[in-house]
This record gives sequence, structure tokens and C-alpha cells, in this order.
Amino acid sequence: MIKRTPLNEESLIEYLIGALFVYCNGSWVYLSYKTPMIVLLILSLILFLIYNYKKNNELTTPNGIIIFLALFPVLCCLVNIDNNANFVSVANISTTYLLLGCLPLNRLKSLLNKYANIIYFLAVITIILNTTFLLFPSLLSFIPLTLQTVFVLDGYGFYNLFIFTVRGSGGLRAQSIFWEPGAWAFNQAFAAFWMLYINKDTKRFPIMLISMFLTFSTTGIALIVLLLLNSFIFSKDKKYKRSIGRTVVIIGALLSVAIVYVNANFNIDILQLLNDQLFGKFTGAESTALSYQQRTEATAKAFSIALANPVFGIGKMNEDNTLFVTSSISEVCYQLGLIYLVTYIIVFRRIFKPLGLVLSIAFCMIMINGEAYSFMILSSLILIYGAKLYMAIEPSPPKIMYPQPVEV
Repeated sequence: MIKRTPLNEESLIEYLIGALFVYCNGSWVYLSYKTPMIVLLILSLILFLIYNYKKNNELTTPNGIIIFLALFPVLCCLVNIDNNANFVSVANISTTYLLLGCLPLNRLKSLLNKYANIIYFLAVITIILNTTFLLFPSLLSFIPLTLQTVFVLDGYGFYNLFIFTVRGSGGLRAQSIFWEPGAWAFNQAFAAFWMLYINKDTKRFPIMLISMFLTFSTTGIALIVLLLLNSFIFSKDKKYKRSIGRTVVIIGALLSVAIVYVNANFNIDILQLLNDQLFGKFTGAESTALSYQQRTEATAKAFSIALANPVFGIGKMNEDNTLFVTSSISEVCYQLGLIYLVTYIIVFRRIFKPLGLVLSIAFCMIMINGEAYSFMILSSLILIYGAKLYMAIEPSPPKIMYPQPVEV
């Protein structure tokens, strides 16, 4: 388990940067003030680089993988300059990758750790407030209602507490500060992985497990199942297995009691809701099948474009002309081509290597297929961290020096 260290100036600054990263990764605030948030993100990264260099004399040169990831989108736009190329978006992607690439490996790891801790903090808040508003929905009337129709066609807006939001259209699915439950699940899945496999922290995992359940996300549940499978099947640490096993049994029992209570007192069939949200999209449930059909059609169209333009795709385009997709895989393949997509997946997977080859590939593919988050800040952090891990020199094991016989 990771040791807790006192909060010093450096950690505080990293937490502030981490909080900005979290809010720039698909929150309602980000969607409402997208351009200012992006500008603030870039400026913060520049200032953090300057601070880190003056404080620790740490500054690295982006390696070849990072340079390719940063500059190839520019080349794709130049090749497809007649296709309403979005050079502003490309400049944002390239600048973010290069700035992150200037940070040393240990600093990126520390930022990712702060990111995971903030997601945990939001999960605690979400469990408390989501449960409260489910039990006492009238309390929502005390929260300001913000209308939002810029990106999500939700004319009801959302109730905004800044550290917690509820969509005005209703529903039981938790989404924390994010614009929809799937985005929240994406962030939680990363945090859960980081806690279990990087920090070896099993004590905070129950919170992530409960929070993920309240999200009712197919992607989120699939990713949690993979983490648990890896823990039970491949881990050789018996103490760790017992800890995870106890957690699953206790949380399962508590959730079962909660489901029975809610069903009996509020006439809400949680099991039916779970079935509709998790499996209904595959079996034709009225509430989710249309969404699933639209996603598969958009994915098919994206790959059709990619196969017709395999090397450079059709470039990053203005939002008005962009194909609406809900998967990072689809987003990358049709805009930047299949070569970039393969590179992206290989580099993205590197951070999940502790899961083993098969499960890390599965975890990576499910995660990037769940949301169109390929160029958002968390995906960028994972990508650049993975690129640096590939180029990092593994320290050689120390040589054992045996005593030599002394000639008499």
C-alpha cells in the first residue's frame, strides 16, 4: 500500500493541477465553458513546467513516440486541409502532448496518483449525495438548475453543486460532476485500477465498488469485473485475495439489502433498471436499444471512412462536420487513420500492464471503446505516461559480489 505523506507545497500544487484535469475531463463545467477551460489547462501546464524546473530542475525532452503522437494529427490535417480541418483542436492536442512529454516519468505518475485520489473523493461525495437525493428528491429544489443544450440535448438542464450534479431529466444513475454516467464510469475505472494495482490500496476499493454500482454503466461494470477476475485468478498474494473477497461479499450483501429496501418502500425495481442499463441495449430494451443501435451504426460508419482513408484518415474536423461517435476507437480511426489507431492502443495499454497481457488488452479496449475520450486530458496523461514507460530504461539487478579466495 502506498504511504501517506504530509501535504506540502508541491503536493498541494499537484492536487490543484489534478483537480483541473478532472474538471476538464468531461464535467458539466467543462462543457459549459469549454474554451476558457482549455486555455486554463494549457496555461496551468506551462506554469507547472516552469515551477517544476525551478523547484526540482526537472525537465525532459519528449521521446519519439510522443513526438509522433503529437505531430501526426497535424500532418493529417495538412493532408486533408480541404475537409474543414480543425487546426485549433489539433494545436490543443499537440501542445498538450508535448507539454506533458516534458514532464519526467515520476512527475506524471504523481499527477495520475493525485487524479485517482480526487476521483475517490468525488466517489465518496457522490455516494452520500446520490443516496440522499434518491431518498429525498424534494431536496433537489434547493439546488440551482443550470440549462445546458450546447452539447447534450437535455432541455431540462442539470442541478449543479459543482462537486456533484444531477440531470434535470431525472433518473437514478449517478454521474458525479460529469455530463453523463458513462463519463463518470470511465474516470472511476481508471481510479479503481490505480488504487488496486499501482498503490496496492485495498481499503479504499469498497467505495469505488459501491460508486461504480450506482453508475449503472455497462462499461464500468465490465471493467470492475476484469479487475476482480485478475485479483482472484492471477494474484498469488493470498492476503490480498482474502481482502478483495471480503470486500465483494460485504458490498454484495449491503447492496442486496438496499435493493430490497428500495423496492419495498419506493416501488423502484433496481434489478430491472440494472438489466435495462447493463444488458437491455443488447436484448432490445426500449429505453436503451436505440442508443446501442445508434452507437453501432456510428462505429460502422467510422471504420468505413477509416478503411477508405487508412493512413491519414480525414483529419480533425470542425465540430459541425464531425461524425458523432461514442468510442475513442472510432474517433481516432476515422480522423487519424489506422496506423495512428494501432499506435494509440499499444501505447495506451502500457499503463495497464500489471493486469497481464490478455486482461490488460481487454481492459484497454473496453475502456477506450466506452467513451469518445481519446483526446481528453485523462487519456492524454495515460498515453504520454505509457509512451515514457516504453522508453524508460529498466534498472539492471545489482550484481552479487562473492568473496574471492585469498592466496596465502
